[in-house]
Amino acid sequence: RLESSGHAFLLSVERHVLRNFVFLHALEHDLPLPIGTTDVGLLDTQSFDEDAEAAAGNVFETEDGDTDEAAAADGALRTEAKFRARAAALYTLYAGRFESRFRWLAPRHFEATLRTDLAGDAETLRSLLVRFGMWQAADDTKLRALADLLTNAHGDCKVLVFTQFADTVRYLAHELAARGVAPMAAVTGAVSDPTVLARRFSPKSAASRTGTNSACWSPRTC
Repeated sequence: RLESSGHAFLLSVERHVLRNFVFLHALEHDLPLPIGTTDVGLLDTQSFDEDAEAAAGNVFETEDGDTDEAAAADGALRTEAKFRARAAALYTLYAGRFESRFRWLAPRHFEATLRTDLAGDAETLRSLLVRFGMWQAADDTKLRALADLLTNAHGDCKVLVFTQFADTVRYLAHELAARGVAPMAAVTGAVSDPTVLARRFSPKSAASRTGTNSACWSPRTC
């Protein structure tokens, strides 16, 4: 995740801390713990990585899907109080709407040290998030190099940029657009019909296959 983008890495650390606080919330209130691997998407604060982690959905994204830097800063979790509040809301969602997605295990099955270990792990990672601060796209040399390639070295070309994580796709799409790279389309596993975007990228071959001559634009695609 760190190799993909600093933005994706920080989201991963944040999700890990939040998951710990969900378990802590259950232990501290003598509630059953949600056990399973389908909770990844529900942990997100700004976006979720449906490509790599098969996330179920994003319950904390703003209604309009806004993931710009201001929204990211507002939604970021850094203080223990914010993590605890989000974890409590998330546990309520798990136990209600998404109850059937988990197996539930009573806290009596765990040793008493689990609570201490979870809290210690969460605090260590949370302190890293505080020390790192918010990700600054303006200082992202990898992003700067990509933008230079797209606008200068290959400014007159159609370009496909592949990355492993959907979090990075969204980050690149937003930041490249802010740097004037357009037209452009971001494609992840959440896109309902990626074929439509693929045909826009190659309208002539798409028309020859379908026998149509529909109006298409040919974006650079992340």
